[in-house]
Amino acid sequence: MNSAVKSEKIKVLYASTVCSQKVFDYIYAKSAIKPRISIQKFHKLFVGGIKDTGFFNITSLSILPISAKNNKRLLWNVNGEICDGVKYVYTRFINISILNKLMQYLYVLLYALLWVAKPGKKVIVCDVLTLQASAAILIGKIFHVEVVGIITDIPLISTKSLLRKKVNLIIKFSIKYIIYCINQCDSYVMLTEQMMDCVKRKDKDYVIIEGFSELNKTDGINNIGGIDENEMSILYAGGLYEGFGVKMLIEAFMCLRKDNIRLDLYGYGDMVDEIKKYMKIDNRIRFMGMVPNNIVVEAEKRSYLLVNPRPSDIEIAKYSFPSKIIEYMSSGRPVLTTKLPGIPREYYDYLFFIDDESADGMKKSLEIIIDKDSSEINKIGAKAYDFMRNNKSAKQQSLKFYKMINR
Repeated sequence: MNSAVKSEKIKVLYASTVCSQKVFDYIYAKSAIKPRISIQKFHKLFVGGIKDTGFFNITSLSILPISAKNNKRLLWNVNGEICDGVKYVYTRFINISILNKLMQYLYVLLYALLWVAKPGKKVIVCDVLTLQASAAILIGKIFHVEVVGIITDIPLISTKSLLRKKVNLIIKFSIKYIIYCINQCDSYVMLTEQMMDCVKRKDKDYVIIEGFSELNKTDGINNIGGIDENEMSILYAGGLYEGFGVKMLIEAFMCLRKDNIRLDLYGYGDMVDEIKKYMKIDNRIRFMGMVPNNIVVEAEKRSYLLVNPRPSDIEIAKYSFPSKIIEYMSSGRPVLTTKLPGIPREYYDYLFFIDDESADGMKKSLEIIIDKDSSEINKIGAKAYDFMRNNKSAKQQSLKFYKMINR
């Protein structure tokens, strides 16, 4: 009997916006404003990784990423399902402004209340930045169930500045409530060490999980696509904003005097119109738009170089780890990036860094790599691929979570 108790799996209630791929694809196709793929990808890999450790029975309580602004469907009553060993339960609501959020919040509250009544060891895992999901935190505190907060973005820098601006009372209340909920959690999963700045009590337990690679140890380097060195693609995928370094990247690229290179820009943002103007000046620049993630990943595998130009000197940089870094490295192609404070040192041997973050400095960094023998930079890409495959799979990263809650 004792051995049976010891082998009993821990029950996990994972409250976030993650959906099965089928449901997410439906929402993505039907939404005018697309839900962020990076959020779906992070949580889906984490949920799958937790399940793959073999220590947990996991239920994903999914707050559908729907609002009246991005989707006209009024009634949402999506049936639950089991996908890849994960049970998905979807909130039900009427898609009318504040009623949407209120109904989803109450649904999470009631479901979590019923869930905690189940016997056995239980853990609530919550995306603390999703207001509706935070209802599960309150249930955990009332019934003394351990609550692990996932912090994928820093709220304090952005929220403190936001609180000083003229915003409506609902937004102000929501921000203060999220900050309150963060500090009610018992432990945390964070992207960087510096994210502990947003927690009042520094003695709480936490683990750093900067992201997940979709690779595993059975994947081989031969999965990587072919490279056309007669038309070398330098690729950026992500938000197309000047603040992300995109304008500087474009200006640096335009100074390169090679006809057989291309700058492919995937994503969306307020620079789209400006990018189209740059395309008229330099036909080597290509705006690829907002496309499904699998298309971006395939393009990354065929690219000569992948670039992350996000400035490292802004305060928010130390609280972020761009998910694209892991996606880039998992492609097997070389990666050029700024030296963001949130990038762990264990990554340094597998990346090329932009030391001078001016347009001229970025141009020189691009020139150095382009002028190198392709076999040399391909070796770095292959080493990065192996590092991801052997160390950063969803299962390997999720074992850190298991060890934390069993300390």
